[in-house]
Amino acid sequence: MNDRGSAVISALAGITLTTTVTLTTLALGLSAINVLVIRDAAIDSAQQAALAKSSSKNEYLLRLIQKRVPSMVSVRVVEIADEAVTGYRVEGQLPGLGFLSGLANVSVEVSAANEAIL
Repeated sequence: MNDRGSAVISALAGITLTTTVTLTTLALGLSAINVLVIRDAAIDSAQQAALAKSSSKNEYLLRLIQKRVPSMVSVRVVEIADEAVTGYRVEGQLPGLGFLSGLANVSVEVSAANEAIL
């Protein structure tokens, strides 16, 4: 009878561990995909803003992020601009799962060379 109780406890521990590892892997994968999507949106906006006679693309970038990553909790966009380059720094927070909530902070910085008019 003692062996049967040990087997049940062992099975529950194994199921719990497997579930935790699976959910953690899925959360990390989703977080990585979201960071890549945000990075792609920032690159697209920086490229468009770097074109000659182009205005700021902050609103365009915010709309892209809201469309592509609707689960973003908060987003802050800072434009990086000087004579040679135009870029963006995007900082945001994705919803986190339990002890993985610290991994839900996103920080992406991209820049593109400004188009020269001759």
